[in-house]
Amino acid sequence: MKKRFKGNTVLITGSATGLGEACSLRFSDEGANIICVDINKEENLKTVDDCRKRGVKAVSFIKDVRDPQGAAEVVSAVIKEFG
Repeated sequence: MKKRFKGNTVLITGSATGLGEACSLRFSDEGANIICVDINKEENLKTVDDCRKRGVKAVSFIKDVRDPQGAAEVVSAVIKEFG
C-alpha cells in the first residue's frame, strides 16, 4: 500500500458492516485515521479494532446520524477529538 491517506482523518457512517466496514478497513490500510459511526455498538467496535490493528487511530461513535441531533453530536465530538 502507498498509504495515500496517511495523516488524514476519514469519517465513515454505517461502518459496522458491509460497505461501510469495507471502506473503513480500506482507508485504514491507506493510512487514514478512522471515525466509525453506526448504531450497532458490538459490530462497530469490531470494525474499530480491525482498523487499529492496521496501525491507525480509530474511534467509535454509536449514533443514528439520520437524526439531526445525533449528527450534530458526532460532528461536535469529532471536532473535539481531531480538531
